[in-house]
Amino acid sequence: MKADGTQVRKVFRKSVGREHPTWSPDGEQIAYHRFNKLTIYVSSIDGKNEEELTSGLWPTWSPDGSEIAFVGDEAFAVGVNGILNAANPRIQIINLRTNVEDDPFLAKNLMFNPAWAPNSTQIAFSWIDLDAIPVEDLIAGEDAADTEAVYLANRDGSGLKRIVDAKTSDPVWAPHADEFIYVRWDRGKRQLFKIALGEDLPIQLTRRGDNYSADWFDPAFALPVSPQPHLLTTVWGKLKIRN
Repeated sequence: MKADGTQVRKVFRKSVGREHPTWSPDGEQIAYHRFNKLTIYVSSIDGKNEEELTSGLWPTWSPDGSEIAFVGDEAFAVGVNGILNAANPRIQIINLRTNVEDDPFLAKNLMFNPAWAPNSTQIAFSWIDLDAIPVEDLIAGEDAADTEAVYLANRDGSGLKRIVDAKTSDPVWAPHADEFIYVRWDRGKRQLFKIALGEDLPIQLTRRGDNYSADWFDPAFALPVSPQPHLLTTVWGKLKIRN
């Protein structure tokens, strides 16, 4: 599909559960997962050359094109109710030239939504840090998902730090790498927020409905818009009444 919503076309003849597409930086390929197989694939954009890459879900292509980060877990399984079960989902990285997989966050788990920095040296993600939850709260049945927050780390897993508070997820880097958009649960709804790196004060972007899966828009690729006078003109009248 083009940016203006025209020329929509189907890439594959059969659906077979293909989800979460991500473009290669050169625009020649897409990576995605098949939810029914819990497997990541890479394909040409015409859908003719599809190749199985590795086990996992939610791939994201590094901006330099050399690697794909994804959520991997040997314990992934889809239950009879269609709900995904995973014991220790964590972010892994595969080198597309060598097919060697790296596990920089081996000691961590419950990691989701990886997002590469524009320079390919850092990864943002959402993480449920079970170590930060008091044992008594877990025993009492507190929801661990309430502690999910957005974190940032170097490509090798070092330099781990939290960017925003709990009940946040789905980070998306700004093209200039100094801001994030992310999702925050607000009164039972998902809303979009923005925060600059190094700042403590986020800016709320949405307030109505349920909002998620955001992305940044580069004005350099904006569509040309010509003025339409009929949209700027109002016809009105006033009835004069005589006493």
